[in-house]
Amino acid sequence: MLKKLLGRAGHAGTTRSNTAYDFTGDRFVVHFDDVPGARTDIARTKFDAYVAPLLAEFAQWARSSRETTNFTYDLAPLDYDYLAHTLAVVCGRDPATMAGFVDEVRQDAELADWYREARQHVPQAVRLDDQLRLGRRVGWYAAARALKPALIVEAGVDTGIGALALLAALKRNAEEGHAARYVGIDISPTAGKLIGGPYADFAEMVHGDSVESLAALDGEVGMFVSDSDHSREYERREYETVAPRLTGNAIVIADNAHVTDELMQFAARSERRFLYFQENPRDHWFRVRPAGIGFAFAG
Repeated sequence: MLKKLLGRAGHAGTTRSNTAYDFTGDRFVVHFDDVPGARTDIARTKFDAYVAPLLAEFAQWARSSRETTNFTYDLAPLDYDYLAHTLAVVCGRDPATMAGFVDEVRQDAELADWYREARQHVPQAVRLDDQLRLGRRVGWYAAARALKPALIVEAGVDTGIGALALLAALKRNAEEGHAARYVGIDISPTAGKLIGGPYADFAEMVHGDSVESLAALDGEVGMFVSDSDHSREYERREYETVAPRLTGNAIVIADNAHVTDELMQFAARSERRFLYFQENPRDHWFRVRPAGIGFAFAG
């Protein structure tokens, strides 16, 4: 049934329903031995329609990607339209304007070129793919372009892919006369190594605990992105710590809203509105457990 090949992997096991699966040679073989006879044809049909394409995507990723975590991908085409309409509500702009910002970063040749150059020199290069794929982070960019915050703070930077999206927005804003800066916070001393080149002048990296670093932060925060320790308790502490430092029209973004409702609860406590956008990765197996963007914003 599954036409795509999975390379030379070898594995065997059982599903929860005791349906056996094997990586044997070049094929993924599924046995429907325990499926009642009347259900066999429908099981095979649904497998071919829904499961086989996902396995083919996984096979392609296994062959071609270096990534082991923080997977990157483009979004399904319709997702960009849905995201633009979501951002229109969050940012108080029309959908066409937000769609323009989304397209702008997707077509940003300077950003793509810098990523390709920078990734060759970072310690994490072994797990970074050659092509920059921002996924839901195009929404971060578009929000920064629309709201033009004077200070963006990102807690949890890792290599700096999200940081590059935010910095590209700040660079464009500066070219239009809106000066701003970015502060990235990460406990790892190797975090943020992609930051540099045309974006270096807008960026500052702080290596340390994000809650402690937020408490010591100078300046009013116009956009805060929470993407560090993904435990519920720590996420809550970040919001409570940054809250007194937020401007009146600040936006708070959670990269953990598909896991916890902490940003929604924070929005309720602080009399903000909340929206959630769930991404649909294009041609990538991670769509089985998609992430998204949580927004808390003034309304």
